[in-house]
Amino acid sequence: MDKIIGVWHFVANNGKLGYGDGRVVAVGKTYSVASPTVLCKHGMHWSRRLIDALQYAPGNILTYCEVWGDIKEQEDKGVSTHRGVIAMIDADPLLRRFARHCATEVFYKHFKRGQHPAVDVWLEHGRKEDRSAARSAARSAAELAARSAAGSAAESAAWSAARSAAWSAEADVAAGSAAESAARSAAWSAAWSAVWLAARSAAWSAAWSAAELSAESAQNSWLETEAKKLMGIER
Repeated sequence: MDKIIGVWHFVANNGKLGYGDGRVVAVGKTYSVASPTVLCKHGMHWSRRLIDALQYAPGNILTYCEVWGDIKEQEDKGVSTHRGVIAMIDADPLLRRFARHCATEVFYKHFKRGQHPAVDVWLEHGRKEDRSAARSAARSAAELAARSAAGSAAESAAWSAARSAAWSAEADVAAGSAAESAARSAAWSAAWSAVWLAARSAAWSAAWSAAELSAESAQNSWLETEAKKLMGIER
């Protein structure tokens, strides 16, 4: 019997498979191709971790799937002959919340709550009417941090933390940008959490790598937990 793996996959906003396939994606359906599979060229693609699937997202429709058959994998994605859709949601609201979550994680490592009230309100609620003020406040915080940086890694991290918050507001403006916003915010957050910790360590390279992996793992855990809640799955 084929080994069955639970995985994540994003679908374009039109709800159809890409690359000329055109089949409409629906819960309960299985999509198959002929063997052999070839990564990036032929097969049903997916990622074991949601944060990895996010990097390849063509849209905001998120599916949780089971895959089997001729499976090939690399570090952040895999391909198989069969992919069955177990659950599916429009992840736009979740991804926008995730972008703010990532920005929040790094922003408050460098700034106190209440120091930039407009940013606080945006990161907590994500309301459209608060977006412009948050963007301006975060940019100002970034500029102040940049002027005081004097080449230090810690202050450079503060600058990037503020830019991360500004980015979450800027990217949120564009319709359909939730996946891009979430991926970018996650990357900024992980990288600059690493800078913040590495700046306090003599073993710069080792501290950076360990901190970035830790931050990325925490991001993935948060995102998968929230996605499964919305999908009503507990696996």
